[in-house]
Amino acid sequence: MSYDIFIQFHKGKDFVNMPKRDILKWITGKITPSSYDCTRIEYDGLNDCEIYMDEGDETSCVNVHRPCGSRLFDDILNILKNTPGVLYFVDIPGIYYANDNITESDIPDDMLETLGKMIKVSKSDDLAKLLE
Repeated sequence: MSYDIFIQFHKGKDFVNMPKRDILKWITGKITPSSYDCTRIEYDGLNDCEIYMDEGDETSCVNVHRPCGSRLFDDILNILKNTPGVLYFVDIPGIYYANDNITESDIPDDMLETLGKMIKVSKSDDLAKLLE
């Protein structure tokens, strides 16, 4: 697959920085840092991808490049459930979330205007199906 998934962390209409270790602990694949902002995740010989985060120990966003397989979507759902994260795609309307503590009042107005309504997801299959 050759597209990107974006996860951003928000509270009170602002970006929130998250410790990278708190994001990476939800990843079940093999994690290999490949540069200051890029981390390679490998689940098996056929399923791997790269994630990009801000430089340093914290990040306000995660860019998943070439998302792979159902295990990655399981991991993404766990990130969304356990952080103030929301997910979006460039070409698919909606802002996807899984944490009950996230509300529309946390999302910047311009993001809501551009991407559309918030949509709660409870299964990783819900996210994967959007890309089929």
